[in-house]
Amino acid sequence: MKIRLLATADVHGVISPYQYSDRTLAQQGLARLAGHIHRLHDENTLLIDNGDVLEGCPLTFYHAQYEPDTRHPMADALNYLKYDYYNLGNHDFNYGYDMQHGYMEAVNAKCITGNITEHGKVVGAEYTIHEFDETHRIALIGVTTQHIPVWEHPEHIEHNTFENVFDYVKRTVAKIKETESVNGIVVVYHGGFEKDLETGVNTEAQTGENLGYKMCAEIDGIDVMITGHQHRSLATKCFDKVVTQTAYIGKELAVVEWNLDTHEITAELLKADQPIDENLMALFADKEERVQTWLDKPLGIVKDGDLLIDDL
Repeated sequence: MKIRLLATADVHGVISPYQYSDRTLAQQGLARLAGHIHRLHDENTLLIDNGDVLEGCPLTFYHAQYEPDTRHPMADALNYLKYDYYNLGNHDFNYGYDMQHGYMEAVNAKCITGNITEHGKVVGAEYTIHEFDETHRIALIGVTTQHIPVWEHPEHIEHNTFENVFDYVKRTVAKIKETESVNGIVVVYHGGFEKDLETGVNTEAQTGENLGYKMCAEIDGIDVMITGHQHRSLATKCFDKVVTQTAYIGKELAVVEWNLDTHEITAELLKADQPIDENLMALFADKEERVQTWLDKPLGIVKDGDLLIDDL
């Protein structure tokens, strides 16, 4: 059986392909990835979001500041595109529990985040078994960088615990291999790589924020690792694992093609170059109009001269 995984990451609330700075059209946003998703998403395909959807653009900021009690536009977008699973990202904690819970309750997809608890309960699932038919099943493990407490306001995470990603994945992969009958294991990791994938040379301070390389090197049993957080464009292998990562604000869609019988796996990135999905745009058109009106409000007046820099 051939299956397919489609993945977005670090969309940061960008649905529209029009840039907020000058309203020019760009290759970005879910509305321009939608064409790929509609074409590829069938019964043997899983559509996964790998976190950071609630923060990062004027639309989501406006929603959080002025209309927090209304349905989140990103929930509408994920439901319209029929996402199957989602992981939480570090920025999905930025607006506090009410915003995060409202989004999670409104999204039809299943949360798979396993290494984060709230009030002692896993926010998503320890792991998830997705069954395509009686003999073709894969396991999904969702994890998010445990570095969140370094950045986040304490009141936004006071009820959460964050387990080390490497420890969690190693233990959970071992449990799946011992107790489940699956054709493969996918790690959906809102985190990235701490070393160069080819040379193994450190590319950043080894703080534990990103542990993708360590997991690929030291944990047997992972077949595919969908990463994020660093906004890099990756569709390659790290050791014997197929790994992906997409650029931010909906510029790319990761596509993994997987033959569960022969175990052939390939990966590629598709650009946000499709015609605009006007039906998706219509879901938040009224809110977007209010956002644009808010953005156009003057902040002040320069009485004398201007703010141009002309001595460079």
